[in-house]
Amino acid sequence: MTTKLPQELVKAFRNGRGAVFLGSGASCAAGLPSWSELVTKFAKDLEISLERYNDQYPVSLLLAIPQYYMNKNSRRDLIRSLQEKMSNVHKNAPIHKLVAQLPTNTFYTTNFDTLLEDELSDQRKDFHLIKDEYSARYYTERVECQIRKIHGCIKDPNTMILTRSDYATFLENRKLIVQSLQQDLASMVFLFVGYSLRDPDFNAIYDQIFYRMKGDHQNHFVCLEKPSQYEVDDLKLQGLSVIDISNWHGSTISLRTTSFFNIACGGNIRCYSS
Repeated sequence: MTTKLPQELVKAFRNGRGAVFLGSGASCAAGLPSWSELVTKFAKDLEISLERYNDQYPVSLLLAIPQYYMNKNSRRDLIRSLQEKMSNVHKNAPIHKLVAQLPTNTFYTTNFDTLLEDELSDQRKDFHLIKDEYSARYYTERVECQIRKIHGCIKDPNTMILTRSDYATFLENRKLIVQSLQQDLASMVFLFVGYSLRDPDFNAIYDQIFYRMKGDHQNHFVCLEKPSQYEVDDLKLQGLSVIDISNWHGSTISLRTTSFFNIACGGNIRCYSS
């Protein structure tokens, strides 16, 4: 069982070249539903019976169901329903607390919630919030810590990427944010946390951005739970090295991810900045 961070990743954070990309799995530890759980609730509202394979939905359904919900009702109804389903949240989630302590000024996330912003504020760290093209144009200089929410924010529903049509037009409607992400992927070393290979957010980045860059990026690291060797090899070809979270202690993936930060980073993550 390997419970050590890759030295390449440690070195990047020590040298100020580390960045964090936070996915929905991190927010599940704070009581928020996963995307699959949200899709299940939307499908129930639509009276659609969903079939799972190996207890998982096909990736296509994870985007199609929110689209169906909006088609039948309205985008306003979709957002209102999402806000209601995301209302059960607990602040000070351990994963966000640890992530906010990492010595980096570059945070990306596909999450709609404000847990990372709240934690950075609690730790009295100043940051700029970039959630759409307007804010991306305004905060062009990297003079302070930045949180780049490439799929928008729950507090500004007009910025949110939710449906199949939203994902299809993502590159066109988020040109400045995607450009900044490509530049950072080319110059920094990213740690992707809170994603699965079936996560539509991760697949949007992997398929639309990594392939588009044609290998013109650094080697990055992604925390995943028991990926197959085929998946590990495929990710490696795109410059993503896998850290298998199942090697860390805990009864759930959220607890194992927390152990990853606690154990591998020496509890308070000083190993990065010492």
